Amino acid sequence: RHRTDSLSKLAYEWLSDERNGRWLIILDGVTDDSFSFLQDKTSLLQSQNGTVLITTRYKTVGHRLAGNRNDVIEMEPMAVFDAVALLGRKLGRSGNNSWRGPRSTSDLVKSLGLSPLAICRASAYIEARNDQTGPGYFKQLLSSEQERTKLLEFEPSSSNGSGKRQDSILTIWQSSFRAVRAERSSAADLLALMSFFDRRGIPKWLLNIPRRNDPSLHKGTSGIFDIDSDIETLLNHCLISSNGTKDILSMHGLMQLAVKRSTNHTTRHTYEYLFVKRLQEAFPRDVYSNWTTCEELLAHAQVAASRQPTSNYLLGYWASLLYHAARFARAQGNYEVAMKLADQVVKARSHLHSESIESPVASSLTALIHMDQGSYDMAEKIFTQVADVYRDDDSYARLTSMHNLACIYKLRGLWKEAEEILGPVTIDRRANCGEDHPWSLSSLANLASLRRAQGRYHEAHIVLLRVFEGYTRRFGLDHPRTLASMNDLGSICRLLGMPDEAERYQKQAYESRRMIFGADHPDTLASMNSLASTYRVQGRLDEAEALQEQTLEARKKILGPNHPSTLASMNNLALILNDQGKHGVASKLQSQVLDACKEKFGPEHPHTLTSMNNLALIWRNQARYALTKWTMENCAEARRRVLGPDHPYTLASARIAESWASEKEKMAR
Repeated sequence: RHRTDSLSKLAYEWLSDERNGRWLIILDGVTDDSFSFLQDKTSLLQSQNGTVLITTRYKTVGHRLAGNRNDVIEMEPMAVFDAVALLGRKLGRSGNNSWRGPRSTSDLVKSLGLSPLAICRASAYIEARNDQTGPGYFKQLLSSEQERTKLLEFEPSSSNGSGKRQDSILTIWQSSFRAVRAERSSAADLLALMSFFDRRGIPKWLLNIPRRNDPSLHKGTSGIFDIDSDIETLLNHCLISSNGTKDILSMHGLMQLAVKRSTNHTTRHTYEYLFVKRLQEAFPRDVYSNWTTCEELLAHAQVAASRQPTSNYLLGYWASLLYHAARFARAQGNYEVAMKLADQVVKARSHLHSESIESPVASSLTALIHMDQGSYDMAEKIFTQVADVYRDDDSYARLTSMHNLACIYKLRGLWKEAEEILGPVTIDRRANCGEDHPWSLSSLANLASLRRAQGRYHEAHIVLLRVFEGYTRRFGLDHPRTLASMNDLGSICRLLGMPDEAERYQKQAYESRRMIFGADHPDTLASMNSLASTYRVQGRLDEAEALQEQTLEARKKILGPNHPSTLASMNNLALILNDQGKHGVASKLQSQVLDACKEKFGPEHPHTLTSMNNLALIWRNQARYALTKWTMENCAEARRRVLGPDHPYTLASARIAESWASEKEKMAR
């Protein structure tokens, strides 16, 4: 000790002597324990003759030593470009150029939190593996918790050639965990809870205070959080980050894994329980009225979905959380995520052998998503199974199951079957729930859609007005259900020969949907498609073409090239092009629609017959008279069988076919 003090004094005196020139001292990893030593040398820290560079994981230590906050530089995550460059330099030194893949490399550095320490250790780990298939390993590191754990535990060789091993990332961070636990155990508990969330966008309000008498809490946890003080402690130790108001928190992904590795099984189970239960309680049931909150929580629900609980007790909460998250993902138009979550709910309920109402309801949700994606056969199969479960039930679930089955019948062109179910369901719902109840209005909206498909436009208009007014009273003008009825009302007005009124409804629906959902949401695209059709009727063909082309491209990308809505946009664009005199392009496009409709729906589905009718009209403009006449006659006959002799579409096809036949007879004379 005496010798150490003497050496320190000697070094201090030498550094204080300006005759010895400029100098730089780097003090790496300063902690509170070493702070007293530095305090005795404050004049050294303030010397004009040299510079002291101090690194510390503790913000308070850095601020105290620097004195002036302007002298403190907080190490923020690197820019992606710089992080990729750092990884490239580290791997390039060993001649390993297999890492050169911009997408996989940027994904990797992002998954490492853009942290220089993690990036350097990852490059050392890759070199130690002597792995020349960099991109393949990057993908493995991104998706495999086991590989990320190996990275955490990896101890690279010292760069000074001593043969000693450097501390692993896990060892470095565990020392911080222990320091936090010793300083404030509730902050360590909060960190353990946060390790189960998505690493970004953790809302402070969601980190609720658990009750001490909650039987789920393990006695090894502190049981209560003083959130503000705990957050300050974790920020001081640089274990988490926050936005400016400290109400949204973030945590390094590897840090989350390290925290879990540092806690025992019982403690991990405790915080997994708190995470799932709190998220399940917080996820809104009414997704439309709580859209922002649902957006805030969806990523965390997806993280919860990645790990199915082993406890049946927790599995029930987990399934409920995923069910509500799936409903929101569906409302977003994010069908892939919605289906994945809904499938997990069905499997969890099956595992629990639950008689809960949520079990078949979850199956109904998967069917609704299939319906949204245009998979009508699968949707009908599931809806039929669910309806059979509730066939002798007098509850609302029976009406809902029958309502859903009627909707799929309508989409498949089985209008008689749809009418037989939807009429009684609508009457029952209005009688039992009231005129303005959402279930009653939903049934009325679907009844109006059926009336429109049947060509009963005046009846559809009357019903839709009632639906629109009911939704407006119940939810207001900007609610998604109100906007859907507004858009449908515009379409009926167009069919009734009121294009200006149609434009007014559809434009308002489009602008509101774009603002609420975004430009590429399926509902927004539905409004764009409807508005483009109205522009066509108004003779505004250039505007109609531009809007419909935009709609078609977005639908291809989001819904797929063979989705019913995509085919509808292709059909409508072909009609616009035909009106513009671009008959060749229109013919090619409409032929694609007809082939796709035949394959997807069958040769006599109403959509297929609509495409056949429109293709005949286009061929007529190309002077393909023989083919045109034969196609329109077949279309008229098929429509007579499928739609009925008095349907407007049947009458239109028959009238055109007769007109062309008369023209041919006159020409023959």
